[in-house]
Order: sequence, then structure tokens, then C-alpha cells
Amino acid sequence: MWYVLGLLFLDDARSKLRTTPEQRSATNKDFVIFLWKWVFFPFAVLLIIGWMFEKPAHGQTISRTFRDANGTSTGRSVTDTKGHTTFYNSLGQNTGRSSTQNGITTIYNERGQQTGTIRSNK
Repeated sequence: MWYVLGLLFLDDARSKLRTTPEQRSATNKDFVIFLWKWVFFPFAVLLIIGWMFEKPAHGQTISRTFRDANGTSTGRSVTDTKGHTTFYNSLGQNTGRSSTQNGITTIYNERGQQTGTIRSNK
């Protein structure tokens, strides 16, 4: 193994002796251009596409914070993976829950008692 590494080192040293600094500089520029074209630019494009079409992943919860005109938090809601939404006040106490199935949203209070339904005309 050391023999191979020595040969590689010597071969690298010989190539540096055979080339001029201008040739080495041109090789370095070509390498940077190669990296930009085939590594950095495609990676940047993929990041931008991912950012543009960002959606919650399957199985990910969605949390929203509600604020008044002054920017003070008045509560938040958390939607779980099954589409059930739980509402909390500014102190973090449960204030209710909603569940939607087949265009009908059922609303429950903090104790789990049904308090209403909303039908969609979609």
C-alpha cells in the first residue's frame, strides 16, 4: 500500500515538474468550471424547485399560530396526520377540536362533546 501511495506521490510530483504554472492554472480553472456546471448549479436548481413546491410531507403535522392586530398570540391550531385539528388558547389550553369527513366538518368542545357541524357544498 505504501508503495502505491509513493508512486502516486511521485507521479504527481513529476507532472508538476513537467507543466508550467499557466498550464496548472488552466487545469484548476477547468476544474472549477466543471464543479459549477455539474455540481453547484444543479444542486441550487434542485433547492429552488424544492422550495417552490414545498408541501407538508405525508405524516407531518401542521401548526398555525393566530395573532391579534398587535401581533400578540391569541392561540394556535395543530392538524394531525389524519386531518383532525385541535385548537389551543394563548395559555396552551385545549379549546376544541374539529374533524372533517366527506365534506362534513364536526366541531367538538374542549371536553369532546359535539357542538356543531358544517356541511360543504363542494
